[in-house]
Amino acid sequence: RSAALLREAHAARSYADNILASMAESLIVLDARGQVQTVNRATLQLLASPPQQLLGRPFTTILPDYHEASPVDRAARADVGLVERAYHAPDGRDIPVLFARSVLFDEDGASI
Repeated sequence: RSAALLREAHAARSYADNILASMAESLIVLDARGQVQTVNRATLQLLASPPQQLLGRPFTTILPDYHEASPVDRAARADVGLVERAYHAPDGRDIPVLFARSVLFDEDGASI
C-alpha cells in the first residue's frame, strides 16, 4: 500500500513539475526566507542563466526592489495585479517584466 501511495505521489509531482516547466511565463518559487527554490525554463531563457546561478540565492539578486510581505501585508497583497518591474540578469542586463506574486497557503490557512 505504501509503495502505491509513493508511486502516486511521485506521479503527481512529476505531472505538476511538467506543467510548471512548460509554462511560457517566467515562474520563480521562493521559500519563506525569500530564497529561490525553483525556476522554470522560461525564467532560465529570459535571464540567459543556468539554474545553479539562481537556485538557493536571494530573490533580490533577480528582482532588487523585491521586499518580502510581512504577515499583515500578505492578506492585503493576495489580490495584487501585475506591476512593472525589472529582473536583473546575471550578465548585468535589466529586463522589464510584468510581475505578480502569490502567497501559497496550506490546508489550515497558514502561509507556506
